[in-house]
Amino acid sequence: MASSPVAEGSSQEPPMAPEPVAVVPAGLFALFAMMSMLALAISIVAIVVAGGQDDEGPPAGGGGPAQTVAIELGDLFVKPDRVEVPAGTDLIVEVTNKGDQVHTLNLQGETGTDRLQPGDSQTADFGVIDADTQAWCTIPGHKEAGMLLDIVVTEPVPQTTTTTVPAGA
Repeated sequence: MASSPVAEGSSQEPPMAPEPVAVVPAGLFALFAMMSMLALAISIVAIVVAGGQDDEGPPAGGGGPAQTVAIELGDLFVKPDRVEVPAGTDLIVEVTNKGDQVHTLNLQGETGTDRLQPGDSQTADFGVIDADTQAWCTIPGHKEAGMLLDIVVTEPVPQTTTTTVPAGA
């Protein structure tokens, strides 16, 4: 049986239109790309700046003189147990573990050496010292057992200045 033509006025479904596709304008795409590049650049700068500091201590600042002190760690002692530095001195410690146990030496329990196995040595920069402070072994119980280093600030080293007096003055 042949189909009959649709009568005029009857409803017939219109042909299906394609789904609308979201089109990102070129300007918006360029803006997104530029913002991504900027975020990447800021991240790289942050990594480079943070990478300029090591985990051994705060960066030296203030331009003061540096003082290096050899420190020996033993089983439940620090030798010497007291050091004196002029105010504004960048204190660097060369720490050697001469004990039979693992030890550390950290300024205020935070900045300093890694865990040192017996016989290991490490140099740590405690940064500029402007006030009396302490460093200690952070292994549980060691500070309480006496593994303390007192850092005492003395008068700053006077800056020497040269004055030139003209001849005949």
